[in-house]
Amino acid sequence: MTEYSLTCLSSGRSLPDCPDSIVLSNPQAGEPAFLRASYAQGQLNPGPESDGIYRFAEWLPIRRRLDGSSAPVTYKSTGLAAALGLSNLYITFSGYWPECGVHMPTGTFKECEAYAVCARMPAAFPHTWL
Repeated sequence: MTEYSLTCLSSGRSLPDCPDSIVLSNPQAGEPAFLRASYAQGQLNPGPESDGIYRFAEWLPIRRRLDGSSAPVTYKSTGLAAALGLSNLYITFSGYWPECGVHMPTGTFKECEAYAVCARMPAAFPHTWL
């Protein structure tokens, strides 16, 4: 779904994210190093808010979409910003606020980020890895 490769920050080596495994490291690196997702798409074009976290699918290292994802809502503050004397204060709300389109009953990792993490796993992820 998303076109990306993984770049080892130690060696600069580009690693493909194989469809039948999960790449977590560069086996040829001389030291532990982070992997950074490098995307083919140069500009982020978010989809509709109803897609939850998948509205950012173009820039998520995912292979598929899972049902039930949520996403927080970010809005420009007026009241708190005025009280603090700020003109550009943005607030992100993660929780349950249906009037604003946020449907995260617990506001936890499992309702937002876990969907992107699990969507990176191969569809036929071996249960023996768990």
